[in-house]
Amino acid sequence: MNPLVAIDSVRFAGLSGHRAEAQSRSDAADDEAGDKIRRLHCRILVVDNSEAFRESFAERLRDVYDAFVITAPNAEIARQKLTDMALFDLVLLDVEMPDEDGIAACQRMRIDGVGGRIVLMSSEAENEERARAIGEEFFEKSDDAALEAVLMTCKGERPRD
Repeated sequence: MNPLVAIDSVRFAGLSGHRAEAQSRSDAADDEAGDKIRRLHCRILVVDNSEAFRESFAERLRDVYDAFVITAPNAEIARQKLTDMALFDLVLLDVEMPDEDGIAACQRMRIDGVGGRIVLMSSEAENEERARAIGEEFFEKSDDAALEAVLMTCKGERPRD
């Protein structure tokens, strides 16, 4: 074997070991946060026009965080569910939906008297400015840490900026 390849293999193995230790510490922290979230038994309404995302996200919230989750494919159905069931701790509302986007839907929900916690979400980070402009919270769909931060406070007031 080429001596340089052998040295690189040893170096790589060492780095992999450090990465594994760091990942293990991260997993332990994630488990701790997950345990706290599971004990909250959050009641969540997920509103997203993408059936694939909506259902997989709801399943993840149920399986990983032991949440009670109801879904809606659009803002109109979400408003009906909010009227029929005042049981939600949290509404997770997609910004980018056809017919009525999440920003307009959120504003209408507030006008209709929904005083509970609404957090806007999107796969596009630039939508954060739009959410903040109307005074609402936001997280990027791919940001697991931000999702966990939202879920950690699902029973209480929204965190201060």
